[in-house]
Amino acid sequence: MVNQKFYTLGTAPSIIRQLFAYGLEQSAKVGADKVYDYSLGNPSIPAPKKVNESIHKIVDETDSIKLHGYSMAPGFAEARAAVAKDLSARFGLDVKASELFFTCGAAPALISIIKALTVDHHTEIMTVAPFFPEYLPFVEGNGGKLVVVPADTKAFQIHLDEVEKRITDVKTQSSTVAERSKSKKSSSSKNSESSSSGTPAKGDTYELKTTKKGYYTAAEAAAGQVKPGNPSGVRRPGTYYVFNTSQGMLNLTTAKSVPGSWINPN
Repeated sequence: MVNQKFYTLGTAPSIIRQLFAYGLEQSAKVGADKVYDYSLGNPSIPAPKKVNESIHKIVDETDSIKLHGYSMAPGFAEARAAVAKDLSARFGLDVKASELFFTCGAAPALISIIKALTVDHHTEIMTVAPFFPEYLPFVEGNGGKLVVVPADTKAFQIHLDEVEKRITDVKTQSSTVAERSKSKKSSSSKNSESSSSGTPAKGDTYELKTTKKGYYTAAEAAAGQVKPGNPSGVRRPGTYYVFNTSQGMLNLTTAKSVPGSWINPN
């Protein structure tokens, strides 16, 4: 006998993995250089040279017992301290090593967080489509309910109004969120690029009207230069949250509690 509910969840087809398999089939037929795979999010560019060199250095110079042995539960102190220092520098925060907990991938991290937040069968965990189908067993396996926000297939942004509709935990909390959202929408013009009232504050919404280059750190955004080895990208027109500010630069994100990339609003 097996648990039928989870047998059903585990055997349900995954369109993402089906697309990945299809991509492999097509690569064998027409060549990998002619297939653009947007399924699993595998790397499409080589890792920086420094990454390969660091891996070789660790393998060659670290004691084998330590290298292949277990760390303490939250990860090695040196690694946590290094990441905390990097996050603090990039996002203008005071991140402490003791606040970080390393996992062997995103899935264990998600399961741990979901398990910690699911207090009873009424607990709802919200996700925005598209998402990995594994999220459903992650949530239901811990006794919660997965609430899905439909995808925005035109602008590929988050439907904030649809998110608001699905906040059902406490009526007063939902009302507070709704009023705060309305207030921010009514003042969004004050926090736009054309605003002359100064730099928006952390937590504000920000209307980006033109495409801006996204940088890894505020210092890079201020200088308009990408440091060798650091990633960069673009922020396209749309509504964002201001995750943080530094040196007159803005860290814009579509998820309020998650850091984004830095832009120069000027």
